[in-house]
Amino acid sequence: MEFYTSSGLKRPVRLNERTRQFAYESLNHKYGIDTIKTANIPLDHIENFENMAEIEKYNTAIYEIVTKAPVRICEKEKISGAATLGWAISHKVPVQYNSKPLWSSVSHLTIDFDTVLKKGVNFIRCEAEKYLIKYAGTEKEPFLKSCIHCIDCMKIYHLRYLETLKNKKGYEQNYKNLKVVPFEPATNFYEAIQSIWFTFAFVRLCGNWPGIGRIDRLLGDYLEKDLKENKITLDEAREVLAHFFIKGCEWVCGGNFGSGDAQHYQNIILSGIDENGADVTNDVTYLVLDILEELGISDFPTTVRINKNSDTKLLRRISEVIRFGGGIIAVYNEDLIIKSLTDYGYSLTESRKFANDGCWEIQIPGKTYFTYQPFDSLTILQKESITR
Repeated sequence: MEFYTSSGLKRPVRLNERTRQFAYESLNHKYGIDTIKTANIPLDHIENFENMAEIEKYNTAIYEIVTKAPVRICEKEKISGAATLGWAISHKVPVQYNSKPLWSSVSHLTIDFDTVLKKGVNFIRCEAEKYLIKYAGTEKEPFLKSCIHCIDCMKIYHLRYLETLKNKKGYEQNYKNLKVVPFEPATNFYEAIQSIWFTFAFVRLCGNWPGIGRIDRLLGDYLEKDLKENKITLDEAREVLAHFFIKGCEWVCGGNFGSGDAQHYQNIILSGIDENGADVTNDVTYLVLDILEELGISDFPTTVRINKNSDTKLLRRISEVIRFGGGIIAVYNEDLIIKSLTDYGYSLTESRKFANDGCWEIQIPGKTYFTYQPFDSLTILQKESITR
């Protein structure tokens, strides 16, 4: 098969034929069409649903989603988990009551995948329990209970996949990885990719559109350690990481869902400096560029942070990928953005952690609370420009 380009240039071939076939099928709607077959989960059978508090309705909806949404294992997939309800593609919590949706879902956020990878979701649950004790009897109690409930629902979803994979021939590694993550810390590169994907897939299953953030920063140390210990090769790592990007095409279904210029807001950031000013560019940075160059997957809008000290090797590699067209790769002037954030009041350490999401808004992963704020730009123009 061939992955076409707007420039007419031939893409390189690095991945094995099975992975390329998986990508081709995914990009050509195979799993997206499967997703829209089950649009939502009905809640009409829930007793006394109309009289529940809104947060109780939401808790009930998440439980119904994780217990009844289809489980999908794609042929020859290297990582498992899926968001299999069609309404989620339209930025809605994929449940209906009396044939109507109940809520729009959440986007313009970047999950704190760093904590998921290093400490595990069980750690997050324990933290929520501590705060529940602290805020018992206050207005925060229902929210904290809901957080714990949603994590418990994630475990139900997780168990359904483990049960499906357990005796499925050819998926022994998927099962082995998923037994550990995302509830416990990832111990190697393969587990780390599975941890990010499963967490991301669960959040998407519930209708939300989270960003991924700085994937090379998240995964780089795991790959470096595994390479040093001869547990994986770069070619093997590229294959596994490619499945992350291919799985992200599970909502490609040929329809018009009004998702704007950034697909479903699952933005990725590469390169740049860390909170201490050290360059984070690593092997994962280049593997991502390899994958995007070969497959042309645009469902993860990817931006590279470059600065005055960026390596010429990286700049050349970015250019090589951009030349194929498709708008898959963008670049940020990191120096300018960090200065803008510090001028606005962020600390330098916090500013250096920036990622993006949605329609390319700058944000701090796991920290930023995004909201739309309308303002009258004409008034600004009149007061700041014309009247001066």
